[in-house]
Order: sequence, then structure tokens, then C-alpha cells
Amino acid sequence: MRPNASIDGRLRFVASQATQASWSFRVDDHARGGELLVDGRPRDTGCDRAGREIRCELRGLFPGGHVVELRLPGALLRRTVLIGKPWPQRPLLVRASGPEEAAQAVDAGADGVVLDARAAASPADLSDLVDVVHAHSARAVVAGDPRAIETAGADALLDDPVPGELRARFPEARTITLDGAASQALGERALDKLLAANGSVETHGIADSALALAAPRGAIVDRAAFPLLTARKHHAALRTGAARAFTVEPDHLGLELAAGRDRVLVLINASAAPWTFRPPALAAATTLLGAPLTAGEITVAAHDVTLLAGAPAPDNTRY
Repeated sequence: MRPNASIDGRLRFVASQATQASWSFRVDDHARGGELLVDGRPRDTGCDRAGREIRCELRGLFPGGHVVELRLPGALLRRTVLIGKPWPQRPLLVRASGPEEAAQAVDAGADGVVLDARAAASPADLSDLVDVVHAHSARAVVAGDPRAIETAGADALLDDPVPGELRARFPEARTITLDGAASQALGERALDKLLAANGSVETHGIADSALALAAPRGAIVDRAAFPLLTARKHHAALRTGAARAFTVEPDHLGLELAAGRDRVLVLINASAAPWTFRPPALAAATTLLGAPLTAGEITVAAHDVTLLAGAPAPDNTRY
């Protein structure tokens, strides 16, 4: 466990703001003797002292996680930030309780990781988890501690408003709210209620997660959705596409997501029996997930999901 100078007051972030290629921040160094390191190296340019404040404006930073450390004997102030990766329109998040779970979620394609501050042994341990998430180029969302914006470097809070004083110091911090009614609509396969969601939805299982791809404010998904997250990396339709239902039955739902020329069909089978279906024609149809097309038909396994894509459109998104 590292000593945290922001808790005992010797070192404190006055402000921090990150853009697509720069990071500006001000640190209050009461002892006026802190050693500043950026990404593990002493920083000689872009920073200066004004009284007891250290002011930095770091430009031209590469996309990904960056870390600043201010060191005093027996104390360390550390903060990470994510550069060059804006919040997506419909973020998909995964809950994690440790560094391995967090890394696996991001590697699968999650835009961010939800961390529970109440499960962390200390603010320093929570900060270490946020560091792992940022190092994997994803956003860290913290539940249960509004101060985590300052003490752990969190990017957002779950269902907690950012305190006014922290909002002024960390302007890019945001709140992600959960819409309980829209989350319940997932189990009912109610697309109209889902599209009217005022917040993120939380899913359980691959069928609900597939439907949540259309959620306008994003979703919190579980590990069952990892195959969907991987497919989503390569198809804009799964990240931002407009949703349209083409098949609606009690236990079966066919959903089309389209963004520009990219078009993906999502077949959701919520029944306990396989579902054989002849989907609408797609040019050069490719199965992204599930059984392949056979003679124009596809069989979706019980309580499972199949994704079909047309001829892939150029996708220049960089990860």
C-alpha cells in the first residue's frame, strides 16, 4: 500500500483537464520540495512552479494511459489519465473486482470498467485498479465513493453526482446513471422502452446484452457478453447503429443495426429450444457469432445469440 499524500494534505491536485492530445494540471505542493515524474521520468519541460503550485501543460501525448507522480519523503501523489480516447456514444461497461478481471474486460472490447469502492481495502488499492484500467486504454467508473474522482483518478461515478467542487477541478468527470425501468424492459424484449432509456441499462446473460447493443446511453454487461464486445470492435453498426426490429415473437427477436453502409443482424433466441430462421437477404453474409448460414437458414441455439453481417464497410476506427 502506498502512502497517499492527497489524504494527509501535503500534496493535492488543484485541477486536471485532459484533451485528445494534451494534459494540463496544477498540483499544490505544501512542502515545495516534491519531485515530479511523468510516465516514470522526470519532467523538465512543460512544467513550472508558481509559489507552492506546480503547473504543467503537457502536449503531444500519445493516445492511452499516462501517469503523473509527485514524490515527497514518505508520501506519493499519483494520478493516471486517459488521452486520445473520447467517451463513445453508447459505452459498454463491465464490472470487475480485481486487476485480472479488469484487464480481461478491456481486452474483450469493453469501453470501461465499473469498480466498487466499497470492495477496495483502501483508496490506494482503488487507485491501483484505476491505473490498470487506464493502462489498458479504457475508462474507469467507480461506484460507492464520489471522492474517487480525486483520490483514485476515476473518469466517472455510477449513480452518484459529481460534487460541485470536484466538477470545477476535474471538468471532464461525469456521472453514469442506471435506468431501472429500461433494464427491466430487456427481459421483456421491449425495444421501444429500451430506445427511450434515460440512462444506461444493466444486463445479465448474452441475450439481454445483445439487445442492449441498441441502448442509446450504453449498458453494463457481464462476462457472457464478451463475444459481442469482440465483434463490436470491428463493426460501427454495433457501436452507433440505428436499431430496427424485423422479427418480434414471444421468445425470438430479430434486430437490425445499421450505421452508414455497415449493417448487422442480431438474432436473439430467449427460448429453451433452438430457433431456425431465414433472415432477410444480406450481400455476402458473414456469421460473426453463432452457427453459419446453411441454404439461407440459420439455427440459433437455445438462450443464445447469432450475429450476421453484410459485406463489411470500411471502418477506420483505431484502438
